[in-house]
This record gives sequence, C-alpha cells and structure tokens, in this order.
Amino acid sequence: MTKIYIKIFIGFWAINIMTVLGHNAYVHWVNPDAESRLLAQYEDSPYDRFAVRGLNKTIDTVMHYNLSGLRRSIPQVDEWIFRRVFIVDELGNDLRGREISPIISEILGMIGPNNPYYITSEQGQSYAARYILLPDGNGLRIVSFSTPFHGRYVQWRLYLRSNWVLYLISLLISGTACLIFARHMSRDFHALQQATKDIAKGDLSVRVAPRFADRKDEIAELSRDFDNMTARLDKSMREQKRLIKDVSHELRSPLARLQFALGIAQQRSNESAQAELEKARNAADYLNDIITTILSFPTNDTEVWDLDDVVDINSMLESLCRDLTDQAEQKDVRITFDSSVPDALVATYSNTLVGVFENILGNALHYTHPNTTVAMSVQTEGDYYLIAVRDQGPGVKDEQLKDIFEPFYRTDEARDRASGGYGLGLSIAQRTVQLHGGTIMAHNHPQGGLVVEVRLPMGDFGSFAHEDYIPAKSA
Repeated sequence: MTKIYIKIFIGFWAINIMTVLGHNAYVHWVNPDAESRLLAQYEDSPYDRFAVRGLNKTIDTVMHYNLSGLRRSIPQVDEWIFRRVFIVDELGNDLRGREISPIISEILGMIGPNNPYYITSEQGQSYAARYILLPDGNGLRIVSFSTPFHGRYVQWRLYLRSNWVLYLISLLISGTACLIFARHMSRDFHALQQATKDIAKGDLSVRVAPRFADRKDEIAELSRDFDNMTARLDKSMREQKRLIKDVSHELRSPLARLQFALGIAQQRSNESAQAELEKARNAADYLNDIITTILSFPTNDTEVWDLDDVVDINSMLESLCRDLTDQAEQKDVRITFDSSVPDALVATYSNTLVGVFENILGNALHYTHPNTTVAMSVQTEGDYYLIAVRDQGPGVKDEQLKDIFEPFYRTDEARDRASGGYGLGLSIAQRTVQLHGGTIMAHNHPQGGLVVEVRLPMGDFGSFAHEDYIPAKSA
C-alpha cells in the first residue's frame, strides 16, 4: 500500500464517517421535528428538557403495547435505561417491581385522566410525569426524572445504543467503497510512478497513454502530457548525443593535426626547444584524454564508471606542482604541498583525476594575489582522503559557492574573457569526483582566499605493492 493509497482511503472514509455521525448527532440532539418546537417552552429551565425527553422516549416505547406484554418485557430491559423512569400501573405498582419513593408517589398523585401531564424542578432535580391509556384500555402513569449530568449521560447511551448498527453498516459500506476507489486511483498513480522510475533509469521508450486510451478524464490527459514530455526528452537526448559526437569529431581533427605537427617539430628542433615542445605535446595528449573522458561520462545517474586503475594522490599532486611551477613563478606565487598520508591510493578511471586537480590548482594560481602562496594538503577524514587547495585571492561570495560548480557559471568578478573564471572546468571536476564516489565543495577561508576540498574514498587494494604502482600521467 502506497502513501497515496492510504491517504485517499482514509480521507474519503473519514468524510463518510463524519457525515453519518454528524447527521445522526444532529437528529438525536437537535431533534428537528415537532418535539423540538414543543420543548422550546422549557428553554428557560434546561433541567426540564432532559426529563421531558426521557418521558417522551419512554411513552414512544410503551404506548403501542398492552399491559400484560409490558409486565413481561420491561423487567428484562437493561436496568440503566429505566433507572430514572418509573412506569406505574393503576394499582400503584412499578412494572419493574421497585419501591417508589415519597416524592415520586407525590408526583404520581398529581396526574390522572383529568390531569395527564405534570412537570416540576426542585433543587436541580427535574421531574416530568404523564398519564397514558394503552391499547387494551389500561392506564399507566410514567415519571421521568434527571439531573443535567445524568440527562446527558442517558442521552449519550441511548444515542449510541440506537445507532451502533447503523454506524457499523455505514462503516462497512463506505469502507468498501472507499477501498475500491482508493485502489483504483492509486493504481493509476502507481503506473505513472513506475514510468517515471523507468525514465530515471534511462529508458525513454516508456509510454503510459495506451493504458488509459479508453478514458477521457484528467488522468488520461496527464498520461498523454507525460508521453509528450518523454518523447521530447528522448528526442533532446538523441540530439545531445549526436551534438557531442559531432563536436568531439571537430575537436579531434585539428587536435590530431596538432599532435602530428608537434611530433615533426620535435624531430627537427634543437635541444633548447625540446623541453617546451614536450610540454606542448603533453598538453595536446592531455586535451585528447579530456575529450575522451567527457565522451565516456555516463548519460544518467544510474550508470557508473568502472574504476579499473589506481592512482597515488601524493605522486599525482607533486607532479602537478612541478608542471605548474613556471606558471606560478610568473606571478611570484609559491606552491606548497603537505601530506600526512604516506600512500594515498585511490581507485580511478584512466587519468581523469589529473584533470580535476589541474583545474582546481590552475584556478587557485589564476586568482591568488601576487607574492602569495597556494597551499595543497592531503589528510584522512574517516574512510576518505581529504585534499584541500587554498589560494589567497578575493574568494567567492557565500551565495555563489554552490553555483561555481554549475556548467558555464562564472562569478561576477570573472565575466570578462580576459579574467577567465569558474566555467565548465569545475562542473566537469564535480561530475568526475562524484563518479569516483567522492564529494567536492568550496568555502571561504576566514583569513581570506578560497578553499576547495575534495573527498575521495580510500581504496582497499589488499596486498597491492607500492613498487608496482605507476603514477598517472599528467599534462
């Protein structure tokens, strides 16, 4: 049973129950008939109402029977019903065989054929008396008395006793009807829910409108709109995949020519240019790897990478620091690296983590002020490695700290092309880290600058020998 199933069932059933209870309570307590208008004369004496209503209910019960029948049946009725009602024959005997008190005897003496009705109220106790003739010609004198509390108590018991069968039947009928209705409604919602789950798993061929083809209600309209949305989403996904392939082809063609030209240049260059050409060649190779990585990203959150490689975070970050030394020296910036972990081994896919930290470190070098330090550190935090990169730049506004990981988002300070900014790089970095089972976040340092923290799960490689490990290639 789903939550919507329970809500629909309980909601409609509760409405039916309250309707039945409210209707019967109104009829029983307000009594919207001639009796209520006749009792209006006793509004100034509320005690009398309970006694009068008890008297009238008793009269309605006994006036259609003969005396011999009443003598047999009344003693068998529950005692509480006649606890404050006396039914006395013409000989002065109570039909339940009880002793009659002096005050009741006095009131009985006040009524007869010539004076059939009498009410009184003394010291909070109300009395109502009536003389009636039965169908067999015998006369009965009935006295009802009550206090306000007892009157209400009797009324409640009579109310429940008279209506419990009605309530039970109403509950069974309304409960069955609401159960069928709730099952029918929740089945429709369940079909839409299951289709949504299938779409979330990447199956965009799901359609639900045929299930409601013979219907013209709002659910059917919703199913058709749902299918239209799914069809447009499917078309958009296909176009996106085709665009990515086309763009990758356009990028790889000039990149292949660039790699070929760099290879020829290395063969023809002298020793002094070899180092710079090698860096350009590595950068081109790395760019090619980045394109391959982007194309290999899972198309939805249910797909995962096969982490079939191992990288030592320490070695990778030290290599990046060496590669970016020249860039740092141009701003008189010093890069420091500190690790409290001897061997920080992490399961990875290809050399994708190199791009993550190169982007983070490159941003830090770009934004840090001249003559400052960019600090990198590695430490453990539970079952994760915590890699932090701190610059000493202007930082980021607190309300933008999450936005910088959105694709193509750039802070206000980085909207001009000359300054670059947090654009696509951090978005790719976040996606890559998530596919490694980690997290990435940023916060401003209390003493200035931005801190980017990456948490990666520790690898469990058993008897993995460190000397067998080959560090991932960096640009």
